[in-house]
Amino acid sequence: MTTKSYTVSRSIHAPANVIWALLTDSSSYRDWNPAVLNIEGHMTPGTTIKLVSVASPKRTFSLKVISMQAPLHMVWADGMPLGLFRGVRTYDLSPATRARPSP
Repeated sequence: MTTKSYTVSRSIHAPANVIWALLTDSSSYRDWNPAVLNIEGHMTPGTTIKLVSVASPKRTFSLKVISMQAPLHMVWADGMPLGLFRGVRTYDLSPATRARPSP
């Protein structure tokens, strides 16, 4: 079986604790994430959140929050029976290193 993974990276000019507050507030996702139609549940380790995305608006994904280390790391995961599919979404926040201007 072939495993596929994708990585997306974004630079956001804000303190990690501000970004963390947005990532862990399910009620605000629709305000800033155009891929999310609805999300319910509290983002705490071991809980399950329910997410409806624009990619599949008739399906509700049940995502388990499997790891959290505030304010830098969070992992959600879901899957299908018999291991036919496993999706993992990892959020890692890190301070940006500012580039020095060229002389």
